[in-house]
Amino acid sequence: AVRNPDRFDTICRSITGLEPWIREGKSASTTAPFGIADIQAVWRHFLDERGHPLIHNFFALGDAAVRTNPLYGRGCSLGVLHAQILTEVLATHSDPERRAVHFAERTEAELRPIFEASLREDRSGIRRAAEILSGRLSNKPNTLKKWFSLSFGEALRAASGQEIEVFRGVMRTFHLLEKPGEFLKESTIRRKVLRYMLRGRRKNAAARFEAGPDRMSMHSMLGIL
Repeated sequence: AVRNPDRFDTICRSITGLEPWIREGKSASTTAPFGIADIQAVWRHFLDERGHPLIHNFFALGDAAVRTNPLYGRGCSLGVLHAQILTEVLATHSDPERRAVHFAERTEAELRPIFEASLREDRSGIRRAAEILSGRLSNKPNTLKKWFSLSFGEALRAASGQEIEVFRGVMRTFHLLEKPGEFLKESTIRRKVLRYMLRGRRKNAAARFEAGPDRMSMHSMLGIL
C-alpha cells in the first residue's frame, strides 16, 4: 500500500504536520515512492576473542561499523561522534596495535549504550504493533511495573512539552550529546517528571500530540483490513 503512489499521497496527507506542504496544488511528486524495510541492526567487531586487532590501520566509522533503525534519526549524529572518537585516538596513540584496541574500547563504551537503547525501542515497537494488530493492546496495566512504566512515559512526554529543562534533556539524548537517559539523573528533572506523574495518567495522556491516524485507522482508510 505504501508503494502505491496514490495511496502514498493519501497516507502523507493524513499526517497533520505534512498536509500544508503537500496538499493539492502546493507540491507534486517527481518519482514513485521508494520502499525501505527489513533494516537489520549491525555491530561489527574488529578485535578477536582475545582482544587482539583483526586488522591494523583500518577504522570503520558510523554505519560501516554500527547501524541502527533509521526511524530514530541517529545515524548522522552517531557517525560524527564516532569520527570524533577516532580523531582523539589517533592523536593519542601512534602504535597501530594500541590504536585499534583503544578505538574499539572507546566505541564500546560510548556507542554501545546508544545501540542497545535502539534495540530496546525496536523490540518495544514490534511488540506494540503485534498487540495492536491482534487486538491485545491495553493501556490498563496489570502489574505495578507496567503501571509505573506507562505512567512515567506519559509524564515524561507531557513534561517535555511544557518544561524547558525536561525538553532540553530529552533533546540531549535525541541528538546523542550524552548517553540515553543520562538527563534523568538530574534531580530537578526527576522532580518535575514526578510532579507530572502525580497529575494522573489521564491528564498526561490527553496532552500527547497525535501526529496522524493510529495504525488501525490507517489500515481502514487504505482498505487493507
